[in-house]
Amino acid sequence: MLDALNTLNANMSRVSEARLSARLITTIDEMRPYVQRWETLAGMALEPNVFYEPWQVLPALQYLEDCPRLELLLVLNEATEPPSLCGVFPLERSTAYRGLPVTSLRMWQHKYLFLCTPLISRAHANATLHCFLIWLASAQARCEVMSLQSVRADGPFADALKHALQDLKRPHFEEQHHARAMLEVDASLDSRAYMDAAISKKKTKEYRRLAQRLSEQGEMTFDRLQVGANAQSWIDEFLGLEASGWKGRERSAFASTESDRSYFTDIVTQAHARGRLALLALRLDGVAVAMKCNFVGSDGAWSFKIGFEESFAKYSPGVLLELENIRVAFDERSEGHATSASFPWMDSCAKPGHPMIDHLWRGARVIETRVLAAGGWRGRRVVSWLPTLLKLKRQLQGRRTKKTEETPS
Repeated sequence: MLDALNTLNANMSRVSEARLSARLITTIDEMRPYVQRWETLAGMALEPNVFYEPWQVLPALQYLEDCPRLELLLVLNEATEPPSLCGVFPLERSTAYRGLPVTSLRMWQHKYLFLCTPLISRAHANATLHCFLIWLASAQARCEVMSLQSVRADGPFADALKHALQDLKRPHFEEQHHARAMLEVDASLDSRAYMDAAISKKKTKEYRRLAQRLSEQGEMTFDRLQVGANAQSWIDEFLGLEASGWKGRERSAFASTESDRSYFTDIVTQAHARGRLALLALRLDGVAVAMKCNFVGSDGAWSFKIGFEESFAKYSPGVLLELENIRVAFDERSEGHATSASFPWMDSCAKPGHPMIDHLWRGARVIETRVLAAGGWRGRRVVSWLPTLLKLKRQLQGRRTKKTEETPS
């Protein structure tokens, strides 16, 4: 007990020496004064995450009807005037975790948010994470278990977090992980060299055949929204294209509700104004038959949404546009062009085993959920017991599934 107290005091001293403090805010009005400092932090974060930048977060709060309530924890460096931001932790609260009656926090996430790695200062990463973990154990946090879901498991944030948890002797475990496709854009390669290595000759021949057949239906061209051009017509075109297919029928397209349409229009407009948007189209006689929307961060990019005209599905226009996306990414990077299409990697934000993207992108990024004890003996016990409980639950579910499969119909 004495050793643990000494360790806690030592780490609190480290945070104090860095003059870091934590502040919890819950309204848009409280967040707005920090937007400029928030954007500065995003540009120099230990690990970038475009989904937690203010031009993505604030429109979600403003427009999305089913958006979870956000509690935004800011880690401030009081050594500067005004205090600079060293950490932004978007959080949402629950009175239970996995059905257990313990107060919990998790990373804030809505249906269009595909990465929950918080933004922390590269220069003060260690002290920022210690400040966050110490705040979690405070009375203000009112938290016993913390879940960091949908965070990158194989990057600098995960490494820094594990060191901080070890320093503070906080129980934690990896609840689950999976790999999702990532495009690694090697500047020494051009697109032809990448595709020759990544795609089989049989598939390459098939894609060329599909492109030839589509071009027989009209003039086939690739297009992309240029920096400084008016984005609204492209936004309207994308919304209409996405809504024309199965997403429209299932009412999961952005245009299906006014709130989702407003959210998409806002974030794409802001991304374009910042030079952070890559919006591509495959056109037939000038009309889009496939469109792809990517967001560009400080040192990488994220594939956000793709839509295609279902009446041309037999020509795989989405695949043909993705091949163009790869070509543009490699050729612009290898030629040294600094554009919204030039980046060293792109996160697919796709589910594991995606039927299209996994066959075209050779890289992988590991995403995990890490659960940790925030504070108090109940949180420590839950985190200590949960791995065994979850393992038993998975085994029981597996037996039930096997029994169901073996039962004659």
